[in-house]
Amino acid sequence: MGDDRIAMFELMIDDDEIKVVREKHYKLVAASDISDKDLSVYARME
Repeated sequence: MGDDRIAMFELMIDDDEIKVVREKHYKLVAASDISDKDLSVYARME
């Protein structure tokens, strides 16, 4: 991953093992680069 990207993980413990439930990747951008349309699309994804 480049310096402008992050990964976030949702983890759970199952029988003393840590398991990945969900993995998401995000690109970091300046707030001024995010449009109202972008926010609307993202809100529907969650």
